[in-house]
Amino acid sequence: MKLWLLIMRFLPVFSLLMLLFGCANFDQAIHKTREFTAPENAFDKNWPGYGFVIFPQKYTNAALSRHLMFCEAFLAALVPSRPNTSGSEIVLRWPVDSKADAARLNHARYSPKLCELAVEHYDLSVAQEVINLVRQQSGNEDFGFGKGPYLIAFSSIMHSGSSRLGFVLDFSRATLPDHANRMMRAWKRRIEQNPKLWKDRTIDIEVLKREIAFFADAFGSGVLTVFGVKLSA
Repeated sequence: MKLWLLIMRFLPVFSLLMLLFGCANFDQAIHKTREFTAPENAFDKNWPGYGFVIFPQKYTNAALSRHLMFCEAFLAALVPSRPNTSGSEIVLRWPVDSKADAARLNHARYSPKLCELAVEHYDLSVAQEVINLVRQQSGNEDFGFGKGPYLIAFSSIMHSGSSRLGFVLDFSRATLPDHANRMMRAWKRRIEQNPKLWKDRTIDIEVLKREIAFFADAFGSGVLTVFGVKLSA
């Protein structure tokens, strides 16, 4: 009986120790991350993978609600990024006009104004640079003419010489907030949080094939595509 009482007395301490030591390798996991990024930091490669929310054009009055819808999904599905101490994180970037804009948006508390500012200061020059890079790597000169947005992700190292391996998640078919949110959550779970996909700072091709099949089944054929490498059947 005394032994049982002793165990019960110190159980909270044991639980706390288990929690602390059980989380000792937390920094080695792939964390879901996002950030607003200035042009000069957009292509920082201190990550195994990095991606972008890419709109083919700045918002117009007619398209404003669509831009805001995807900004809300971006904020709701992904937690803010934090300093990369383990070299194991993947970051999804929303490009904005300047460092001042990026700092203000990254440190702001959520409010309806946050996405209004993010959309107003969206940096189209970075978006066009990313679109051109995908055209170059994929050989598809027609890429980027859909209404978007696109989530475009790259491995941080070159693959097969001069090719940069990456993939595109096309949100052009998403018309409702629920659809946008489900696709963004799928991105988080199947891409950002998938340690089997990211190996040695590049992308595992066999795992990527399975993810392409998943997105095709869930959201339609061609929603997730790959560039920079040929996928055999």
